Amino acid sequence: MGKVFGIAGCTNAGKTTLSKNLTDKIANVYGYDVIHLLQDDFFHEKEKVARIPHSTNKAIVFYDYDSCQALDISRMKNAVIEARDHHDLVILEGNLLTLMPEMIEIIDEMVFLSLDKATCEDRRVQRTDYDPPDLPGYFEQVVWPAYEDTLRAAQRIGGNVEIVEGNREDLINYALIKVFECFNNFVRLTHEEISVEEVSNIISSDQSGGQSLFIGTTRNNFEDKKVVSLSYEAYEPMAYQELWLICKETRARFPDLHRICIYHLLGDCPVGKKSVVIGTSSSHRKDAIHATEFIIDNLKARVPIWKKEIYDQGESKWKENQESLNHLF
Repeated sequence: MGKVFGIAGCTNAGKTTLSKNLTDKIANVYGYDVIHLLQDDFFHEKEKVARIPHSTNKAIVFYDYDSCQALDISRMKNAVIEARDHHDLVILEGNLLTLMPEMIEIIDEMVFLSLDKATCEDRRVQRTDYDPPDLPGYFEQVVWPAYEDTLRAAQRIGGNVEIVEGNREDLINYALIKVFECFNNFVRLTHEEISVEEVSNIISSDQSGGQSLFIGTTRNNFEDKKVVSLSYEAYEPMAYQELWLICKETRARFPDLHRICIYHLLGDCPVGKKSVVIGTSSSHRKDAIHATEFIIDNLKARVPIWKKEIYDQGESKWKENQESLNHLF
């Protein structure tokens, strides 16, 4: 059975663009079987959609397409379940998803794209593809209040619903992080101190008979030189890409794995500080141990993360990961 990833949030916040980019990348780069479903394909026929009068101009009547009552939710849920049974991943897009408990219960992870009112309205008035087109007052009376309802619902749900700014520069990469968490692959490149306890908690599950942890720390010497600190840098988009590919390859090699967690520090890493923590869990301890070893070996060989060694005399030296350079280029 596949996973369901929801993309909800404000109208004109970039849901469709994000959905299409994710579908393309996850299919073509990572080799998953992905299908993209849209909430808007499940609206009732126009004559079944509620009509509401303009608050001040009774000559104007709106079709309320920003209400769950305009949707055939049962048909949508059945379509998602059917798609989930035949694909690795279903990307479900819709602005009203957080108002539908029936959909929330089958969505594994969701990002909710927020947007400020002025930007939203400016983008909305430029759209010419709405059918029926927006009538005067529809945005203020229907569209924006509906968004506020969905935002409050997202805040109440919490848990697997992440609220994120729709204009965020790294939105695609952030969404990919959440997508791969659907598959229990937890990958982070972070400037914050790595918590071994956090990694251990992530990989823990009642199904797991064994867990394996690798903790890499900065040692105080290299080739008779005293090392006082390391500094790590990465080409983050490619580093994440390689790490997610490694996760997929690891699961193909060790199919009984439950969870994979890879946390790597970026920035300064003094002697004794943790630079990388890798954890896996499996039904069997040997699989977890060998999977962790496979991951760290491939990380060092393939992932574009570089370190600068800083010595006690003040000199320093960048250590290129030549293996990863050869792999990438």
